Amino acid sequence: MSVLHDVFKFIEEKRSMAPLPLGVKKELLSLVNLAPLLYVDLKAPYNCRVLAFDASSTGVGVVHHTFPQLVVDQLAESRARHTAYTTLDHCALDTDSPLPSSIFTSHWKTVVSKPWVHQDHINILEGHACLLSWKWLSRTPGVLNSRQLFLSDSQVLVGALAKGWS
Repeated sequence: MSVLHDVFKFIEEKRSMAPLPLGVKKELLSLVNLAPLLYVDLKAPYNCRVLAFDASSTGVGVVHHTFPQLVVDQLAESRARHTAYTTLDHCALDTDSPLPSSIFTSHWKTVVSKPWVHQDHINILEGHACLLSWKWLSRTPGVLNSRQLFLSDSQVLVGALAKGWS
């Protein structure tokens, strides 16, 4: 899964001086090739497609919906005012717009809906749901040069992902 799997394995062996194995060389070359994609514009507009994900002990779900830019911007602005996460109640208090009702009454499209093949702690499963969202998004056209809004009901996961944003 990691671009630097062999590199990390090589580092863990704690060699002071050793020639680089072929696998390490290939991974470092891959990283150089990926470097142009590592640029992030924190002032880029938000993508109008909002993703929501959730996990339970039995399965995972990921959905998306495209909202008007104004709605996405209002939700993002509310999130910015209330630290890394916000609730839809905060959005209702912050704006006069029908933001919460439009989120709940819109027709969301299912990306993933499937049972788990393994059991794990719910916070780990929420993390897997988030990863599924990112994987789907990375294969979706039109998401470059934009920021992405995700909805999650897991305060633990949101807090873990937001750590260090201050």
